[in-house]
Amino acid sequence: MTLAEFKAWLDGFKEAIGEAPTPEQWQRVTEKVATVYEPSPVLPAYPTQTYPSFPLPSVWCGPNTATSMAN
Repeated sequence: MTLAEFKAWLDGFKEAIGEAPTPEQWQRVTEKVATVYEPSPVLPAYPTQTYPSFPLPSVWCGPNTATSMAN
């Protein structure tokens, strides 16, 4: 049950029991609390943006690939 549903249930339960709950009634409340969850928020869907693909230049590193700026 969601938090809002639990609050509504607890309001009705409180009206029905009067002042203070008995141990059995308190057990019932704790059982209900165990079922409370918060739903995950639903995020708006945004279109994915695509970018053009550009080829990357080949880069070679090693002793045989060095060039001299003097040439």
